[in-house]
Amino acid sequence: MIMKYSIFLLSFYLISITNLFAQEADSLIVANPVELKVEKRNLGNKEQKVFMIHVSEAVLDDVEKAWTKTLEKRNKAKMELIGGERIITGITIEDIDKKALFNVYSQVTTGRKGINVYAAFQINDSTWIDPESDSENTIRAEKVMINFGREIYAEVLNDKLVIESKKLNELEKSYDSNLIEHGDFKKIIQSDSLVIFNNRNEIELKKKEYSTITDKLSKQRNEIASTNYTSDEAKMEANKKVKEIEKERKKVTKKIEKLQNDIIDKEKNIAESFYKIEQLKVEETELLKNVTAQKTIVDRLENEILSFEN
Repeated sequence: MIMKYSIFLLSFYLISITNLFAQEADSLIVANPVELKVEKRNLGNKEQKVFMIHVSEAVLDDVEKAWTKTLEKRNKAKMELIGGERIITGITIEDIDKKALFNVYSQVTTGRKGINVYAAFQINDSTWIDPESDSENTIRAEKVMINFGREIYAEVLNDKLVIESKKLNELEKSYDSNLIEHGDFKKIIQSDSLVIFNNRNEIELKKKEYSTITDKLSKQRNEIASTNYTSDEAKMEANKKVKEIEKERKKVTKKIEKLQNDIIDKEKNIAESFYKIEQLKVEETELLKNVTAQKTIVDRLENEILSFEN
């Protein structure tokens, strides 16, 4: 009854662990990681409607550097930071119009569970791109913002992938180590079982040797008892032979005791090894569940990265 209850608890625990990993895998993938909005913001010395891209789980410093690199790329102009506003002037943006020159006013701020990038695009004739119009420039500006957001979130996913892949690697190492240890205990059982088998066979041989020596000793003692020795020297020689036989029998007795003690030690080792194996089996089941669940997390992240790249 206790065994069945323990198995039930173990099964419940492993199911809970699997569900926990599944929930963690779901939480790693944000439903709408890149969100484009239109918001009012004071940019370019005026309050106006601007483009805003929200990138979930991004890091402020990383986004600031990437945004600067994106706008400075293939342009001689450098971005300036003035009063918290990032300004770059006289640049070409190929996604919008590779012939026109643009001034871009932007801010990068920490938002709820991510980073917000606000941007206002001004054409060199001082015309602002209206984020709520249906013009081609608006559509292209949206594309610039969305592409940037997707690139950043792809980096977020890649960072997650590195972390989760490391976790998977550590779990796989623990699982492999468990299997190796499991195998080592099996080898101990096999080796000690062979020693026990050989010791028992040797004990049987030693018992026969003990019996032969005992008969020899009995015969020698009877011979002494029935013999009238003509000299003390002859009797002493006969008693000396008795002592030698007794010594020989004692040596065999000690050998049998040693073999029996070795058997006891090996049986103890075998019992402990079986106990360790049972513990390792429980750990192995848990580790395998965790490895499988963690692999699901890694696979989902890899698929999500592929979908972003495509």
